[in-house]
Amino acid sequence: MQEMRNTVHTAKTPTEKEFFKDDIDSIIEKNGAIQFLVVAVQRPTGAMEVIVNSQDLDDKIEYYMEAYDDDLQLKANNNVKIVNWMVV
Repeated sequence: MQEMRNTVHTAKTPTEKEFFKDDIDSIIEKNGAIQFLVVAVQRPTGAMEVIVNSQDLDDKIEYYMEAYDDDLQLKANNNVKIVNWMVV
């Protein structure tokens, strides 16, 4: 008789950074490219800054991937955080 094993598989919860990158990748896959990357950043004062990127998008995406951690907090100042985005 074969022994039954109780195995629990847990899926890793995606990070905010992974959600961000997945959104970018899905628009590129669907449309072939993105035209705008709009990012809402909360500054240390609590003020919101909206950044509209429309040029050099590959470089800008690379910057976001390198400069921000998995929670989308700026590595150089964790009081700065990407709180929302839109990919067009």
